[in-house]
This record gives sequence, C-alpha cells and structure tokens, in this order.
Amino acid sequence: MSPLDLPPELRTRLRALSIVPRRAAALASAGMHDSRNRGGGLEFAQYRAYERGDDLRAIDWKLYARSDKFFVRDAERESPIAVWFVLDASASMGQADLARPGWSRFDAARRLVASLIEIALYQGDRIRPDR
Repeated sequence: MSPLDLPPELRTRLRALSIVPRRAAALASAGMHDSRNRGGGLEFAQYRAYERGDDLRAIDWKLYARSDKFFVRDAERESPIAVWFVLDASASMGQADLARPGWSRFDAARRLVASLIEIALYQGDRIRPDR
C-alpha cells in the first residue's frame, strides 16, 4: 500500500475531524471558517446600533419594540481558507522505521499530509498544489 492510499477505515475516522485556523479568515465567500467580515450569515455575532444606509430588513424589530431604538443583527459569514502543506524531503526523512520495514519517515509524513488534505477537502477548503 502506498503512503498516499488511505485505508477506508482511516478515511471514515478523518471525517469526524476538522482543521481550524488560529486567526479568522478575511475572505468574503462562503465556507466553514469564521471570518472577520460581518454581514448576512447564519451564526449570530452581535447587535449594533443602526446607521444610516443599513438595510432596513436587517433591523431587529422585536428588539426595537422593547428598547425603542433601532438595532441591526449582525451575523458572521463563513469563508474557506487556503491550506498549504510543506513536506521535508531532506535525506534525514529517508530513515527507515525499525518496526515497519520498507517504511520511512518520509512515507509517514506523506501519509499525514494525505490525511490532512482529505480533511481539508471534506470541509471545502482550497488546497494549494504549488511545489
């Protein structure tokens, strides 16, 4: 079996995992990751005071009825991220695994990257194929 061939049971377990960025993405299209952009989305983010030019449909009329002030409901948009993987291909990665003959550090690293790519593709993120 090649290090890039993921067994079906591993693929099944990978679907329960996700890649989460440390910082919010700054993209404007739809995806799985929180964005710094506020606007129309599904996940409630905050209330803010109505400002001239805001869409009247965004006003929370129930809150207006309680407070007699206009507030706009903001939601977080989700955006995809671009995932980059860097793989060490130096000579030290050729070291064989004593417990598994014919298997090297490089093979293990390739299997790990293939698993991470599987997770990223499943959640709709972009993979950068640059070498």
